[in-house]
Amino acid sequence: MSTEKVWNQDEILKLIDLVQQSENIWNPAHNLYKNRIRRTDSINEIAKILGVSQQEVDKKWKTVQSQFRREQHKVKTKKSGAGTEDSCTSA
Repeated sequence: MSTEKVWNQDEILKLIDLVQQSENIWNPAHNLYKNRIRRTDSINEIAKILGVSQQEVDKKWKTVQSQFRREQHKVKTKKSGAGTEDSCTSA
């Protein structure tokens, strides 16, 4: 039975900040983006800073990206001209 880390909001924001600083993780235009070894090294550094495993960082980052894309899609597909009471908000 594995124990899955429960991330609090501060930890998630710290993860986002650290990934944002490591452009080779998220920016396909970065010259090291396609270098898996360098990307893995960057993720390992983030994991060390956060005190979690590389697998936990990978999993959480993918979850954060997925949630962001879902939110973007909601905003794009909301009714044109909808008032603020009609717009979708997430918790």
